Amino acid sequence: MVSRIQSAQAIAGALALTFCAMTGCAAPASVDEGPSSAVATSSHPRPRLAPPVRTPLDARGVGACALLTAVQLDELNLDPATAVPKTVGISDNCAWNFTDDPGNVGGVQLSTHPTLPALDGVYLVRDTFARFEPLEISGHPAVRADRTSAPSCTIYVGIADYQAVAVGADVAGRSSADICAPSRRMAELTLSNLPPLR
Repeated sequence: MVSRIQSAQAIAGALALTFCAMTGCAAPASVDEGPSSAVATSSHPRPRLAPPVRTPLDARGVGACALLTAVQLDELNLDPATAVPKTVGISDNCAWNFTDDPGNVGGVQLSTHPTLPALDGVYLVRDTFARFEPLEISGHPAVRADRTSAPSCTIYVGIADYQAVAVGADVAGRSSADICAPSRRMAELTLSNLPPLR
């Protein structure tokens, strides 16, 4: 049985791997580090890879463990008392145990200072994913991107041009008609708590 801390670290690690492309930490070895993937200078702006964020929200100053209320965590079947915060580079993470399945966790990662616009970092490493499906969450551009074909669902959502959140739920061992339902709802609730960017 995997411990709660190990499960939380696994979720945080999976989310962090892709956010590295956006926050400037070491990128996966398979990423081309030539001129086409370097951060653009102001005189040579990089072409956008992901759809723009049309109604930007602001998560600056909010910790990942504060992105969801206790009532929302209860709706998601996550136990607020099991919150495990973790910082990876400049990204803030939080994971909670499922109340009906304490061996599995759901988690969020927040990045409010990426070096690339919103989801461009995810699009930049799209070839490293087993699944890569652009979608929309509450009117915001998003991507379901999973590194393996295992029953998992990680969703990355653009909050503003330089802010994004990733959500993931460990559904191993649990049958579900839609394994993305917990992650999608977590993303919707997170967005509902954020104010407009001013």
